[in-house]
Amino acid sequence: MNKTFIDKQIITAKENFNYFFMKTIILILQTCFKLAIMLLINQIFNYTIVNIISIIYTIVSIYNIYNSINNYNKIMTDIKNTLHNEVIFYEIDLDVISKNLFRGVVNYGK
Repeated sequence: MNKTFIDKQIITAKENFNYFFMKTIILILQTCFKLAIMLLINQIFNYTIVNIISIIYTIVSIYNIYNSINNYNKIMTDIKNTLHNEVIFYEIDLDVISKNLFRGVVNYGK
């Protein structure tokens, strides 16, 4: 029996799994960079209102990180359950991270 269609579906599922894994990493890094900038502003301007805003933003950022990990974990678990006995490797593509993470940043020197 010809299994080429099933093999193509398995390859596509593995690619989707790696895509969602990379998307999770990118969302976490973006949120951490925004949080770091906010806390840096808090250190520069040490006023009460800035402290309150930074505390609220920190709580919201931690909730956003938890929410994104939870949502993408459900998707990745569904893909794993679909593949059953297939071995899935986590592939970290640094080009995808740099393109999505530093989007809009001017690249000098090229």
